[in-house]
Amino acid sequence: MELNNHIYLREIRSLDEFYKLEAGWKALGDKCEYYNPFLSYDWFKCILETYLKDKELMILACYSGDKVLAIAPFWRYDSRMYKIKFKNIEFITCPDTPFVDFIIKSGYREACIEAFFDYLYTDLRISWDFLNIKQFPETSPHYALLKSFLDRENKRYYTQVSSITPVIKIEEEWETFLQGRSRKFRKTRNNIRNRLNKLEKVDVICHRHDDKKYLFDNILEVSRAGWKHDEGKGLSSKSETVSFFEKLTRAASLQNWLRIWLLIQDDNPIAMEYDLTYKGKVYALRADYNEKYGEFSPGTYLEYEIIQYYFQNGYLAYSTGPGLNEYKMHWTDHSFKNVNLHICSSWKAKINWYIEIYFKSRTSKYKSRLKELLNKK
Repeated sequence: MELNNHIYLREIRSLDEFYKLEAGWKALGDKCEYYNPFLSYDWFKCILETYLKDKELMILACYSGDKVLAIAPFWRYDSRMYKIKFKNIEFITCPDTPFVDFIIKSGYREACIEAFFDYLYTDLRISWDFLNIKQFPETSPHYALLKSFLDRENKRYYTQVSSITPVIKIEEEWETFLQGRSRKFRKTRNNIRNRLNKLEKVDVICHRHDDKKYLFDNILEVSRAGWKHDEGKGLSSKSETVSFFEKLTRAASLQNWLRIWLLIQDDNPIAMEYDLTYKGKVYALRADYNEKYGEFSPGTYLEYEIIQYYFQNGYLAYSTGPGLNEYKMHWTDHSFKNVNLHICSSWKAKINWYIEIYFKSRTSKYKSRLKELLNKK
């Protein structure tokens, strides 16, 4: 689709076409100031080679000549809601995606956002019901632009909070930061360190590469021995999760993003954390510990050591992963929010929009009011 004399849009529909986009995607990433591993070609390659399955690829790319100006990382699939079939277009994500966004060269944001959605509403009008922009950061430079476009064009949409991620900002010396935590926090930390140090031959090791794959085997060993494994929440619980992280480990090693932390006791790994880093920012993806050592709190011990290291070695921020868990909030008051932005195209989708916006919200208000009245009685 030609947008003007200089810019045109292409739809990438197959993995072969996606592979050919590698050089252009990486060159574009070098020109985006908000770029990070989760917007990279390598990250999406790991997702697509693991999770594409019954979905269809639908990446939109804006070009000027042979240069890629912007990428909208979409795929599409069918689903059912209220026994009605819906055709969906959605941001490409996986269970470990902390956030996702459009990748657009500075100076072309507004033009490319409008180009993507003009294309979706004109060339593909009858082929989708919902466009789901999932795990979209509220702080994204494209969030306000997209909402402004949708409001201006009178398009139906609604938003939901999808995740909130605590972030530790590294802006002071470690000891100063630690003294700013509560007395109970510091006491608990000291107790855990003293308890675990009763074990012999304890060491913390950070790995940045896994050339011989033994490191990944250590991760799986810890995960299989953890409580999350049997509940289906561990890195080792599902074959597709293992496959994804195996691919990611190879790619992140080559890009120098990888930081795998192991707590070793007598040459045996008893806790682990899987991080990616980029330009001084750290993103924690997975953590686990051997349940047999639960009385020593090895996961918590390792977390203390990791965060202390990042403070003392010039990093800027540590993202703890989604979820306002109590233990995370002992570390920080800062967080960032992601939303799911659901855009409605067909009459079926617009009925669903009405249900979500009016019926469910009013029902929720009535329930809250009724609860207040009952509590007063």
